[in-house]
Amino acid sequence: MSDTKTLSAQEIEQCCNIVHEAGSRILKMFREKSFTVSYKEKRHPVTDADHEANQYIIDSLNKTFPNDPVLSEETTTLYSRERMEKERQNTKHLWVIDPLDGTREFIEGVPNFSISLALLVDNRADFGIIFNPAESFFIHGGKDYGLFLDNEKIDTHDKIKSEKFTDLNSCKIALSYSETQSGSFQDLIHSLKAPKTNILTIGSVAYKLGLLAGGKIDLVLSRKPKSSWDIAGGAALLEAANMQFIDRFEEPVELNGKSILTDGLIAGPSPVVNLYQKFLHATT
Repeated sequence: MSDTKTLSAQEIEQCCNIVHEAGSRILKMFREKSFTVSYKEKRHPVTDADHEANQYIIDSLNKTFPNDPVLSEETTTLYSRERMEKERQNTKHLWVIDPLDGTREFIEGVPNFSISLALLVDNRADFGIIFNPAESFFIHGGKDYGLFLDNEKIDTHDKIKSEKFTDLNSCKIALSYSETQSGSFQDLIHSLKAPKTNILTIGSVAYKLGLLAGGKIDLVLSRKPKSSWDIAGGAALLEAANMQFIDRFEEPVELNGKSILTDGLIAGPSPVVNLYQKFLHATT
């Protein structure tokens, strides 16, 4: 562990409190269904809960870290978007947030949504938090901080043995609900002997990455583009958990490059990622 951490223990506690409070606000709206729905563009809904959590998190981060810019999915005004785009490429510290990842699930009453917060330092995911308030799932940490699930430290020493995973049928795999419905993973599903028992379909990619880092699942896959705010928190947690995090073409994921989009995801412990890579190479 590094002797020079970017965040102090007090700052980490403040970040956790910010995310907890934002989660409490969106959970209340979720339970009471006290929100309205609009559309940023076709098939991209947004709710009052997205906006309220977004404003609360940004205001809180600005007070706590006044010199650090914030990259957020829900920045709406043209001026703010242009300023955000300029600042994100010219800073050492960048906060990246998705105030409500899994908005469709939130609208439909499905408890698979989450808040994702990350601190990038020199474009590397230094610290992350993922919180699903509907499932009381809270995980935070980073490579230099350790990994904590519900404030209990997780042993991140490599206890994952290759022998545990004989093939993909022995792995618990989380896929996007929409990608599964559209047939993006038919090749994988058809190749498995028992897909109903080891395939999970979950809408929020941030939540999936949090579950992966917490040891609840074994592999997260996506074949569609993902934005940095979807995956930055998860990237920090997976680094702390000593797991691989690459794009669908098996290249390193860049979180703050010229684009904030990455082309799909392959994430998991090395033995599991290796099994999936063998499947890909055998079918292409």
